Amino acid sequence: MADDGGSDRLNRVGGLPLHRQLADRLRGQILDGHLPPGSRLPTEAELGQRYGVTRPTIRQAVAQLRAEGWIQTRQGAGSFVREQPAPAAIEIQPEVHADPSGRVLVYRHHPPWGLLAPTRIAREPAGAEVARRLGLDPGGRVLVRDRLIGPVPDGPVRQLATTYLPARLAAQLPALTRRDPGPGGFLAVLAEAGYRTRTTLTVGSRMPLPDEAVALQLGPGRPLLVLWRTTYNREDNRPLEATRYALDGDGWEVTVPLLDRRGPLAGTPDPGPAPEPPGANAMGVIEPAHEDDLNDDG
Repeated sequence: MADDGGSDRLNRVGGLPLHRQLADRLRGQILDGHLPPGSRLPTEAELGQRYGVTRPTIRQAVAQLRAEGWIQTRQGAGSFVREQPAPAAIEIQPEVHADPSGRVLVYRHHPPWGLLAPTRIAREPAGAEVARRLGLDPGGRVLVRDRLIGPVPDGPVRQLATTYLPARLAAQLPALTRRDPGPGGFLAVLAEAGYRTRTTLTVGSRMPLPDEAVALQLGPGRPLLVLWRTTYNREDNRPLEATRYALDGDGWEVTVPLLDRRGPLAGTPDPGPAPEPPGANAMGVIEPAHEDDLNDDG
């Protein structure tokens, strides 16, 4: 990597710390393909010459990229850009439905999945988040069904699925406490008991806890994709169960089919989005309000 005469020098007057600026430069080169997967990062001497920074600054920048999951360091060989596999697809269904075999589904994926370890079943006090989703007081008793599932035979992409049910419901329906609740799983148990339900799905993300990182075989800096499914009783809107799906955030992408109710379906024309006012965008760049305001001659 040849020195370009100083254009790569970092900003030393205010702004971000030098190691963060250097990390940004290197991350940009990874994203635009100048540093493709498997390639070795320039040596400390090369980076120091090009960017005019010291070894401690370079090591801080490399440590940041390693923590973010962009690179991995091999003892005695250097730091290399990590392979970023194409994400697997989850298609979120707009409604809970049953497949031809009668099993209740909420989302689908391929290839078929199964248990990679025995289901853990326990009665535990609800944490704050679970209590909020189930409408319980913090510490209220819940039945926990904890599963590690993935492609069968065992594949590289896995997910942790943990279901929380109010203890009173588990006492009412003993089948919920069995490792195998029967065809259709515990959602079918609720349906067979006469519950008419509605379901919501919430998508979020966070960094994994240590045990989650081990179970999902996550490397450093890999975030979790977190899906929360909550099932409610239609009659009184009371939550019946909440299931958290935790997946490798770099290994999945979520597609949600949208029901288009515009135009005649809604009975009124779709007015479309309101015009955007002029001003700075999220990156602080001033943009025109409309395409007509762009001047190709300028």
